[in-house]
Amino acid sequence: MVSICKKDMQIEQKSSIYFKHINEVKTWLEKEIQYLLDHDFQKLIQILYRIDIPEEKAKEILNNTNPGQMSTSFAELIIARELLKVEMRRKYKS
Repeated sequence: MVSICKKDMQIEQKSSIYFKHINEVKTWLEKEIQYLLDHDFQKLIQILYRIDIPEEKAKEILNNTNPGQMSTSFAELIIARELLKVEMRRKYKS
């Protein structure tokens, strides 16, 4: 799942990141998303589109979430979507 996230978020593949638990992935994503919220909002929007996050859900987070919690909300949404991708790939692999 991390490799899918890295690809979708256009993060350098040269860095080796390994996680033992989904909470570590969430923490890592929160930091990446917070950076984008602070420094490159347009890129974040493009990433959400590429990952196929519904526009309504993204707008809901932007309009109704405390700014300090946005990165957490987006990370949870991204993880759910990426896990769905992994599940669908496994299901239709054969």
